[in-house]
Amino acid sequence: MADPLQTERLSRASRSLAAWGRWSLAIAIGVGIHLAGFLLIRVPPVPEAVEAPSRPSLHLTWRGADESTAEWLDQWLLLDPAPLFLPTGLNVAVVDSLPPAPAPAAGLFPPYEPSLSFAAAEPPFQGFWVETREQPPAAILDRLRLESGASFGRRDRPLDALPPRGAMVEIRSLESPGTVFRRVVPEADLGGLDLGGWVVAQFVALVDATGAIGAPLLLETSGNEAVDGFFAQYLERNLQVAWRLPPGYYLILAGP
Repeated sequence: MADPLQTERLSRASRSLAAWGRWSLAIAIGVGIHLAGFLLIRVPPVPEAVEAPSRPSLHLTWRGADESTAEWLDQWLLLDPAPLFLPTGLNVAVVDSLPPAPAPAAGLFPPYEPSLSFAAAEPPFQGFWVETREQPPAAILDRLRLESGASFGRRDRPLDALPPRGAMVEIRSLESPGTVFRRVVPEADLGGLDLGGWVVAQFVALVDATGAIGAPLLLETSGNEAVDGFFAQYLERNLQVAWRLPPGYYLILAGP
């Protein structure tokens, strides 16, 4: 007859071995899944940067030049006095047929790095000397008449003095074009009226069949109230235009 205690121990051992086998199988399956994931799902490798192929470019140079002359070439381009449309030593197509270039004028293109200050970059102009102390400007123009600087100035003939500003009255018909009457106002009739700063004043007036003229109506002022009032009275009293004109409407201009 079997021992019950021994049987219980064997039963527990068999259950422990079965549980350990299940855990081992689960762990093995999990490790296998992770390994499969690492093998199947991977970050794609970053390709290495490939340098772009060099593209052709154009550099101005001359035969036998190297990179050490680049700075000198920049100075030549900056200080070359030849116009851009003429062939120079930088044009390799005509370099063999170019005549020797003349030396630049003294002081025109100095052989040093230009400065932003004109007084520091350009030396004094070595030209003809003109004495200007205690002389009026007109005397300088007289001395430079035969020199190269004479083209920078001009002397015109003296202008005649303008006559003093006066006044004139012009009458135009509104029914037919053209001027029907014009007269310069004598200085004696102005009576010392100040005509400074005034423009043409415009009036409209009616001459009836009896030869009477109505009060002139101011259409456009001259900019001076005294001038407007003077000519409004002058047309009616002094000029007596109604005696000279047939009946109708008239435009009267009084201006300088």
